[in-house]
Amino acid sequence: MKYSNALLIVAAATLLILFVLFEDFLLKAVTFIVLLITSVILFLRLDGEKKAQTEPPEENLPLGSSLGTDNPESDGIINRPAEKVQDYTDVNLDHVDEGFSIVRKSSRVLTENNITTIGNKLSSSDEDTEHSLEKFRNLATEEFPVDLAANQQLSFLLERILIIVRELFSAHTAIYFWYDKRKSTLTIEKYASVSHEIEKKKLEIQNDILGQIISKQEPGLLTDIPQISERENFRYYTHPQKIKSFLGVPVFHNSNLIGILAVDSKSPDAFGIEQMYMLGRFVRLITVLIDLFAHKHAESIANRRSEGFADFLSQNIHTDDEESLHHSIAALSSILVESDCFSFVTWHQEEHQFKVSAVVNPKAFTYIESGEVIERDNTIVGKCVFTGSQVRIGDLNAASLKRFSHSEDILLDGSFMAVPIIYHSEVLGALCFESMKKNAFTQRDHDYLKKVTGQLGILMHAFGQIKRLKSLITFDPETGVYSSAFFRRRAAEELEKASILNLRSNLVLIKIDEGKNRQELSDPLVIKNTMKEFADALDQELDALSFCGRLDDLTFALFFLHNDEQELAVRADKIRVKIARIPVSTGSRSTTFTVSIGLLNSTDKTDVDELLEQLRLAVKKASETGGNKVLQL
Repeated sequence: MKYSNALLIVAAATLLILFVLFEDFLLKAVTFIVLLITSVILFLRLDGEKKAQTEPPEENLPLGSSLGTDNPESDGIINRPAEKVQDYTDVNLDHVDEGFSIVRKSSRVLTENNITTIGNKLSSSDEDTEHSLEKFRNLATEEFPVDLAANQQLSFLLERILIIVRELFSAHTAIYFWYDKRKSTLTIEKYASVSHEIEKKKLEIQNDILGQIISKQEPGLLTDIPQISERENFRYYTHPQKIKSFLGVPVFHNSNLIGILAVDSKSPDAFGIEQMYMLGRFVRLITVLIDLFAHKHAESIANRRSEGFADFLSQNIHTDDEESLHHSIAALSSILVESDCFSFVTWHQEEHQFKVSAVVNPKAFTYIESGEVIERDNTIVGKCVFTGSQVRIGDLNAASLKRFSHSEDILLDGSFMAVPIIYHSEVLGALCFESMKKNAFTQRDHDYLKKVTGQLGILMHAFGQIKRLKSLITFDPETGVYSSAFFRRRAAEELEKASILNLRSNLVLIKIDEGKNRQELSDPLVIKNTMKEFADALDQELDALSFCGRLDDLTFALFFLHNDEQELAVRADKIRVKIARIPVSTGSRSTTFTVSIGLLNSTDKTDVDELLEQLRLAVKKASETGGNKVLQL
C-alpha cells in the first residue's frame, strides 16, 4: 500500500511539473484534470489508511496471550482458572479436518510484474471484455471540440467534470449554476443527472438553500430533507425527486462570487464535511479552467483584431473613392467589437454637417439609413462628434436619449457606444456600435477602440488631404485629360452657358467592361497603360467645343456642345469600335478591352453630378449584361 501511495505521489509531482512546463492550452487543461483526479485518489487512499489505523482491535483473544496475569483487568480480559490443555503431539495431522478445502491451486504469486497477465479478463465472457475495453477507449480518447468558441469549450469540460463529480459522490444530480449579481439570478449552465426532469432556466434568488449560499457566501448542507421542503429548495427540477441530501458550495473567481457547484442525493445522510472538502477541490479546478479559457479568449480576440486591422490596412483603397473607404471601415466593425448594428459617421465639408456614411445591419432591424444628418442637441452621437467625447450607454431605455436624430424610428433598447475619430483635436467622424444586450460594451472595448480610432484618424486625414490636392489639379497625371474635379467644374460652367445661350449640349460616359478582363484590370500598371492608350484615342475625336475628363480608374466623361444627338450617337459607336481594336500590353501578352458608352442630352440642365450619376448607373447595367454597347438615355 505504501509503495502504491509513493507511486501516486511521484505521478502527481510529475503531472505538476508538466503542467508548469506545458505552454499549449489544451495540454495544460488535460494535465490539470488528470492531476486533480490523481490527487483525489491519493487523498481517498490516505484517508482510508488513517481510518484503518484508528479502528479498535478485535476483541478475540490473540494467539500466545497469557491467561493468568498479575493484573487480570488491565486488558479488559476476565481472569479464569486455567483449563487442562490437551496434548496433540502424537496426533496424525494428515487426517485432521481442517474445516476448509482448497478449490484451486496456483504456484503463481501476484506481483506488479504479472498482475496484468493474471487479471487480463475483466468479465466472464470475451464479448463483455471487449465491450468494456471499447467503452474505456471511447472515454479516454474523446475528441476535444477545438472548433467551438472558448465559452462553449469551457461548457464541454464543465459537463465532464460534473459527470465525474456525480459518479464519485454517487449523487442523483451534480449541477453548476452561474450567478448574475446585477440581475440577482442563477442560471443553470450544465448538469449530470439520473433524472431527465431538470429544466435549464434562470432562477430568481429566494430564501432557499441556493439563496442562503449566495447571501452567506458559504457552503450549504442539508440532510434528512422532509418531503414538504423539497419543492421550495430544489426549483431546478420540474417534478419532486424525493431528494434527501444536498450539498452546495460557492464558486469564487478573483474574489467575486460567480456560481454554485452542487450535488444532491436520495440518501438521507449522503454528504458531510469530507464531501464538502472534495467539492472545494473541484471548485478550484473550475476556476483554473475559467482563468485558462479567459486568457485564451482574450488572446483569440486580440489576434482576430490585429489580423483584421492588418488586413484592412493592406487593402488597396483608392484615394479618389471615398465611398470605398467608408465601406472598408464599416466592414472592419465586425472584427473590432461584437455588435448587432454599426454606423460610421463622417464630417462633410461641403455641407458643414456630420452624416451617417455607412451602416452595417445584418439582422435587418429598423435602423438609421446612410445619408442621415446628425443632430447636435440631445442625441448620443451628436454629443460624441460635437464635443469629441466617448459615449457609452448601458441601457438605452434608462437613458431616454435619441441616437442620431429626433426623427429616428429605432425600436432597439439594448446598449450603445460611440467613439469619436480625432486627428489633432479635429473630429473627423465616429464609430457607433449598438447591441440588443444591455451593458454589452466594456471599458476594455472603449480603450481598444480609442487606439483604433487614433489610427483611423491618421488615415482619414491623409485621405482628405489627397482628396483636396486632387481637387486642385487640373489634369490627370496619367492620361493628360482633365481631372475628375476640374471636369465637373468645367462642365457645370459650360452647362450654365449653354442654358443662357439656348444651345444644345450632351454628356457622354465611357467605361471599360470589367467582366472578361477582371484579372488583367487588377494590375495598376495595366490600368495605367490602358487608360493612356484610350485617352490618346479619345483626344483625336474631340473638337474645340468638346473636352474630356477622367472620373475614376476605368471611366472617362466627355462634354459636347452644339452637337446633334443622332450624329453624336454615330460618333460614339465609332469610338466604341476604335477602342475595341487597340492592343494593350499586359506584361507577357497583349489584349484588347471593350467599353460601354452612355449618351445623355443635357440641354437646359445644370446639375452635373446628377447627370453623371444617371449615366453611371445606365453604363454599369450595360456593362454587367455583357458590355460593348452604346446607350442613349
